[in-house]
Amino acid sequence: MQLLNPWQKETTMTEHGITYEIALRKRLLARIVQYRSVEVLRIASDALSDLLCDAADEMAHELLEPIFDYSDFWPDQLAKQVLGLDDDPVYTSDELLAECERRETGNPEVRLL
Repeated sequence: MQLLNPWQKETTMTEHGITYEIALRKRLLARIVQYRSVEVLRIASDALSDLLCDAADEMAHELLEPIFDYSDFWPDQLAKQVLGLDDDPVYTSDELLAECERRETGNPEVRLL
């Protein structure tokens, strides 16, 4: 069941209607964040997973950027997965980036494996 603004026609979304919907969603988001639970976070994780799978590179970059800005653990795990490296060894970000760049250019000088 779709809830509509009573002043909005069901068949078209006007600029006012879109602005109104965005405002409603932002207000709803504030409540969801305030009252979040483990289950809510699981749903959000599923939603982000869907977005990342379908996203163009630019959007995927924007979605992943906070992880790289605020986490010391997850960026390295993502890089290890992309490179096909084992989870156990600890590599610096410099080493992981160097390995990515080496593989992109085909330069055999630096190897992590």
